[in-house]
Amino acid sequence: MAIIETIFDNAQDLTTHIVTNRLEYPQIFEVMKKSVETKRTSLVLWDFRGGQFLDMSGSEMKDVMKDLRTLAPTRGSGRTAMVVSSDADLGTGRMVETLLETEGFEVSVRFFRDMTEAREWLGLDA
Repeated sequence: MAIIETIFDNAQDLTTHIVTNRLEYPQIFEVMKKSVETKRTSLVLWDFRGGQFLDMSGSEMKDVMKDLRTLAPTRGSGRTAMVVSSDADLGTGRMVETLLETEGFEVSVRFFRDMTEAREWLGLDA
């Protein structure tokens, strides 16, 4: 089970989630749901450099998309950057990006190996 530290930065309209250990799907969904209900920002940064991103099959990923669809109206548009530490996590992330695009999600999601690139894509200072 992962430890997730969440930081809200109103000045930058940014929510940052810092993940330690391996993240399981029910946990990430609960954190996303709570963040949207508590304090919605248009920019979200997930930092998985101290942990591991989700390891899921294609069918599990489609189930995740169904759950995320329930949060989409609440979140609205915006950008979410995910910074991962391994090529395997980046590959899983690319699969997530593709599924989100084909499902027509309003939120843009991109996966990165580099924090500076992620922050620049979000329009933040590196």
